[in-house]
Amino acid sequence: MPDFFATCPRGLEKLLADELGGFGATDVRLRAGGIAFAGDWPLCYRANLQSRLASRILWRVKDAAPFRNEQDVYQATYNLPWARWFDVGCTILVKVTAIKCPLKSLEFITLKIKDAVCDKFRAEKNARPSVAKLDPDMRIHAFFEGDQFTLYLDTSG
Repeated sequence: MPDFFATCPRGLEKLLADELGGFGATDVRLRAGGIAFAGDWPLCYRANLQSRLASRILWRVKDAAPFRNEQDVYQATYNLPWARWFDVGCTILVKVTAIKCPLKSLEFITLKIKDAVCDKFRAEKNARPSVAKLDPDMRIHAFFEGDQFTLYLDTSG
């Protein structure tokens, strides 16, 4: 069963947890700025269409993993099966959020994640996705907390 993270304005987490529970979400966990939960794909679609509180529904594609440096993040990102999730013709955008992250530059790690995705496509498909700062087809979200990072694909468009 896929794991998701629903973002919301701070202070609305409990209300969002109740709403998602009413939709059938399981393993609901309150976090600052959102709710982690498990559910099937129909639940994800329902949350996207019917939630009045969630800003975005993110699908977790990489569980929280430790890293020592930017190369660890690059390699873990590269190892994911990106071509299984979207086509090389899709445009992408990478967003990074961090709390107490030891990395020196969030802009640099954003580029490393983008490079890993593009390099993986080039190795497998001999082509790479383009980056679109406005209205990308696929949004990749990375969340860093301390020495752990998690990757998500945005299901909300």
